[in-house]
Amino acid sequence: MAVCHFHRGNKLSNNAIPNVSKRWPPNAVGEAAKLCEDLGHYVEESSPEIDQAALGKATWVITTAQTRARLPFVEKVLGRPVTTEDFEPVTWAYLETALQFSASDYAEAINVLHLTGRVVGRSSPVTISC
Repeated sequence: MAVCHFHRGNKLSNNAIPNVSKRWPPNAVGEAAKLCEDLGHYVEESSPEIDQAALGKATWVITTAQTRARLPFVEKVLGRPVTTEDFEPVTWAYLETALQFSASDYAEAINVLHLTGRVVGRSSPVTISC
């Protein structure tokens, strides 16, 4: 039997990551936990302490940087420099936003993701027994 942990108490708010307005359905986590229980898993709730603001910024830095990192490929495919006409407005905004971050910001964002992963991992031991 697998021991599954789910996190309900410390959800990311939509304000943690700029320009994100979609939300999970109101009881998505509870329904997923119920499904796991129905499949024979033992489910425990846990609430790791996550720095939501730091995680939101880190996600934003990495997302915009990775979007910008694809520019040389797009220009190679197009055979010319890109313009605003080549992208949807939100993608162009990501490309411009990435310019405000440094390599140090990116490295720190990776560190924040690693730290968050360790925090969540410590609160969610998964054991499997046959």
